[in-house]
Amino acid sequence: MKKKGMIIAFAFLGLLILTACSQTENADKKKNTIKVASMTSITDKKGNGLEKYRGKSARLFFDEKAKTVKYYGIRYVKTPRNNIKAYYNIGHGGYVPADSAILIDGKPAIALNSNSYVYNSKLKRTGKKYKVYQPLIYAGKVKYSNKESKKDKWSYYSGNTKKPYAIPKVYKKKYLKIGKNRYIKAVNVFSIRREKLTVKGPITATVKKNMYSFDSRLYETNHLYKKGQKVKLDKCISAGNGDNTLFYYRIAKTHEYLFWGGTDYWDETYEASTFFDDSKLKVKQHMDASDFLPGKTEYAVAKDRKAKKLQTYDMTGTAIKGKKILNLFVHVDGQAYLLNPQTKKIELFYHLQDQHLIGEFFWFETQADDEDFKATDQYNGFLKANEVKKAKLPTIISKKAAKTSDQPASASQLAALKTEIAKAEAVQKKTIYKLSSSYRRDYLDYALSNAQKALSGNKGEVTFAKWLLANSETYLNGKKAPVTNINKLSKAEYERVRRIVSDAAPNGYMTTIYYKRADGTWHRKYSYSWNNKNCKFVYVNEKTNEKKFLKISDFAKNSK
Repeated sequence: MKKKGMIIAFAFLGLLILTACSQTENADKKKNTIKVASMTSITDKKGNGLEKYRGKSARLFFDEKAKTVKYYGIRYVKTPRNNIKAYYNIGHGGYVPADSAILIDGKPAIALNSNSYVYNSKLKRTGKKYKVYQPLIYAGKVKYSNKESKKDKWSYYSGNTKKPYAIPKVYKKKYLKIGKNRYIKAVNVFSIRREKLTVKGPITATVKKNMYSFDSRLYETNHLYKKGQKVKLDKCISAGNGDNTLFYYRIAKTHEYLFWGGTDYWDETYEASTFFDDSKLKVKQHMDASDFLPGKTEYAVAKDRKAKKLQTYDMTGTAIKGKKILNLFVHVDGQAYLLNPQTKKIELFYHLQDQHLIGEFFWFETQADDEDFKATDQYNGFLKANEVKKAKLPTIISKKAAKTSDQPASASQLAALKTEIAKAEAVQKKTIYKLSSSYRRDYLDYALSNAQKALSGNKGEVTFAKWLLANSETYLNGKKAPVTNINKLSKAEYERVRRIVSDAAPNGYMTTIYYKRADGTWHRKYSYSWNNKNCKFVYVNEKTNEKKFLKISDFAKNSK
């Protein structure tokens, strides 16, 4: 019996030794290797792009798939912007940027967003300090989840759609492990595995230039935040899509937002994210952005994940020929039960929000671009509710009302619509309409025209026309900019007035600045610098070149 036990013990010990040897062998294989991101260009030792590398195109060597290669040291190069950039030597005269590494020696690569001290387990500085351009290895554990818990402060994208959150283990609430008894502050980390490390927040940011805040509908307010001011932020939102996406941060525990910037938010490297750093708000480490949903709107998402198009429908619930939307994520702002006059069938539909109002554009299968939109596509389009995921929206036409929606409108309905028409016509003469952007004015103009036509329509058409008219008015946001002295605009005041002048430009006109020469003649100014004494805003007709010289008092007013 003892003999048998000894045999089992020796066998188990042998298995442990084999496992340890296997692990050591794997570790040795990964030593001095980097996994390089796809589409990485190979350079020479000075950081200049190569045409060929080992007989292949240097730009296509790391094509659509990340590759693991050996490296033979790191070289630091001074860039034309007087920054230092690190490159891995991959042999044969080739180098790759250090921030293109996903794994270093088989372990997750860390990229910094600032210089960072190293701390020991007692949180005492070791004397070592890493520069922002130096690559590091993350040596801690990672857990994966389909959602963040209340305790998790930092996370990055895992690459797995089922468990998208990769959550690094944080030491003493704010440190990440980079080696045995070595830690750095998590706030100094830009990315892990080349995925941006986002923080749950709230975060503190610094205002770099004077800027006005925006309200919950992203309309500019009169609240000025000054250069150098520290602000606490608790939410990040994105408005628009593709290259038109803009990012805003919410002032903590308020309904005010500050504009951060555009698509630099998505950049995969710290260098790229700061290359065109024209943001007025300095954010060291970003929060994860959620979608901006203005008012009572929601995203409509196709139920069928394999679907490539979404069919649109008209007021009768009939499919609009050739008008399938190629976007599968679009905003909807109301629900209506529509009666098909042919089949007498009543079904639930979601009304498509005018995408121009939120900086998003959906594409139709038969149209080249959004400039070809027709009014019926923009404002009268619907999606069938059973073809998209369920949404909770304001009701335009109830199921009960839909049963008689094809009958002639009553006198009281027509009277109510006429009242709304009169209100809208009065609004067109006010500043709130005149100084709104062209898309907002177009929406009300169409809704008004549609309402006038609906006076001879049925109950359903009158009900929808009244709702559309009221809805269009909620998007108007024109107002004069309050300034200290209308005859002496500060730089921040000038920039705000210029935005209002540009937004309010009539269709077919571009906004320019003209200055007056000593001989009394006016000439176009090709910079945006402003001189209060001899500059004027001018609308120029893009076809006829006709010029309209504008008064500042039409766009700004002295604050009391």
